[in-house]
Amino acid sequence: MTPSSSRFRGLRTVTFHVPDLSRAREWYAGTLGVTPYFDEPFYVGFDIGGYELGLVPNADLSTGAGLRDAGGVTAYWGVDDVKAELARLVEHGAILHEEPTDVGGGIRVAAVRDPFGNVLGIIENPGFRGIDPAIPAEVDRYVAQRFGPREEGRGAGVDEAVAAAEEAIRAAGMPEISISTTEGHFLHLLARLVGARRILEIGTLGGVAALWMARALPPAPEGQLVSLEVDPEHAAVARRNLARGGVGDRVEVRVGLALDLLPGVAEEVRQGERPPFDMVFIDADKEPYAEYLDLAIQVTRAGGLIVADNVVWGGRILDEGTTDPSVLGIRRFNEALARDPRVVNAAIQTVGARGHDGMALALVLPREAG
Repeated sequence: MTPSSSRFRGLRTVTFHVPDLSRAREWYAGTLGVTPYFDEPFYVGFDIGGYELGLVPNADLSTGAGLRDAGGVTAYWGVDDVKAELARLVEHGAILHEEPTDVGGGIRVAAVRDPFGNVLGIIENPGFRGIDPAIPAEVDRYVAQRFGPREEGRGAGVDEAVAAAEEAIRAAGMPEISISTTEGHFLHLLARLVGARRILEIGTLGGVAALWMARALPPAPEGQLVSLEVDPEHAAVARRNLARGGVGDRVEVRVGLALDLLPGVAEEVRQGERPPFDMVFIDADKEPYAEYLDLAIQVTRAGGLIVADNVVWGGRILDEGTTDPSVLGIRRFNEALARDPRVVNAAIQTVGARGHDGMALALVLPREAG
């Protein structure tokens, strides 16, 4: 689907008609736990997860007094040009319900009734933060075709081994949640930037991320990647994918709960049985992310890098009222990373074929600096 294939740009605003705007403003501000971003005598707007809840002074809905025929709720869909879209809707048989109105700030609204009596609102707002969801996926494909590592006879964007690994994951009925190609390029580059010889991965799945990172390592035995995977069947698929990709000799996939396996890995490092890791990638179950972070710091050399995926989770980390264990785990991780004196940290939002998310990075400081 191309970015211009839809005239509507997604649901943007839902308005509630209220008899007392001031009272409604206070009630919703307290209930939602946010202050309105737009607050005028004629309209109050709240930003809720990138969508807008609007309050319009109009009628007493508890009695029906003064209620206009539109009802108490109107949903507005984003468009690029209200007047042009209104004309198109009317041409297709819709009936004008609300004339185009400039409500300030370059925002214009209008509404029609469809042939079945439903009210359809449209809104033109240059300040909307949302974007056509097709665009990030298109950009991901564009970037993946042009950027990325060039070695071992592969050009940027050409990767049969990764495509075969993704197909094997689908064929095995596994979750199709591997990192995207552009994210794989990013991990590969990070591994090369830190001069990685030894990498630890928490969460193997089908081995796509391991494939990208292992390619940044020198040949075995100097180059080593240890990957932890809870599911034996997933581990088997990953081993085949890594062998097909030519890096099977550099990757050891260990099967078991990461929280059970990590203390053993940490003990190997403490006892000198293996050198500390140069890089750790965390992309597993989210609830114990904070525990993974602590153990990752313990086994990473000073100057080494820790990368954690999914730290934004589609923006749900902002939901203070969530009871989702995964979101709560990510929030605990973010808070732990933010205050840990053993690292220098950063986080960045990502958007692409895998939707809206983010990665956190932590540079491990010399032990005496902690």
